[in-house]
Amino acid sequence: MGISSLFPVQVAVWHETIGPGGFERDICVNSPTGSGKTLSYALPIVQILASRPVRCLRALVVLPTRDLALQVGSHLCFFVYIASIWCTVLKSSVFTFLSLG
Repeated sequence: MGISSLFPVQVAVWHETIGPGGFERDICVNSPTGSGKTLSYALPIVQILASRPVRCLRALVVLPTRDLALQVGSHLCFFVYIASIWCTVLKSSVFTFLSLG
């Protein structure tokens, strides 16, 4: 992918997850379009999962739209393929509303 340096959001997430003093936890990344959010959470996910021998669900990325899920899924699956980790994209175009009355 030709990555030579990280964007500010990527550096911030790296410090919070796998960098010095970082630890595993849930995070929410909010940054403008094109700022590097996908890579900011994809790389820590891949690095952490690559070191685990247990093969079960270890990461879940929830996105608001089908198109965004497909876009993020293609990037994430590229990196996990390199690390020999399974990746899949689950999507739905059907919304279910519950009536509680």
